[in-house]
Amino acid sequence: MKKIRHLHDVSRLRELFEYNSVTGVLIRRSTGKPCGTLVSTGHLTVWFDGHGVGVHRVGWAIEHGEYPAVEVDHINGDGADNRLCNLRLATSAQNNQNRRLSTRNKSGIKGVFRVKWGKRKAWRVSVGHSQGQYYITHFECFGKAVKHANETRTKLHQEFARAA
Repeated sequence: MKKIRHLHDVSRLRELFEYNSVTGVLIRRSTGKPCGTLVSTGHLTVWFDGHGVGVHRVGWAIEHGEYPAVEVDHINGDGADNRLCNLRLATSAQNNQNRRLSTRNKSGIKGVFRVKWGKRKAWRVSVGHSQGQYYITHFECFGKAVKHANETRTKLHQEFARAA
């Protein structure tokens, strides 16, 4: 599990920034302007005191009075949407369960792949869970594979399940 760094006191963050929890906008007090740079992960990052920190982490810290000890997950999957109602604490595993559909996915459904199964082709359903355990099943019917994938993901990932 990656270690979450606590770079500054929350008092320092409040000195430098103002966070609007309704809009998710972080404003740099020295300029009065919104701040944050969109990085390759789709998150907004703000630089100060020689360090880059996710706007969602700064906003969470300002709002709650302390840095989160775990990751901050964007519920809707949009890393640039930093409204407080879209943020929740999550373990690394839970945050990964809430990932968007990979651009390499060809079925359009998370965890459903076309594979050769014996001498015929089938749809493989693969749903990851904690400690690297995977639940793998094969179906000839795409519809049944999709239904099984969604039901398994909902059962295992609960509130962090994302269908697509």
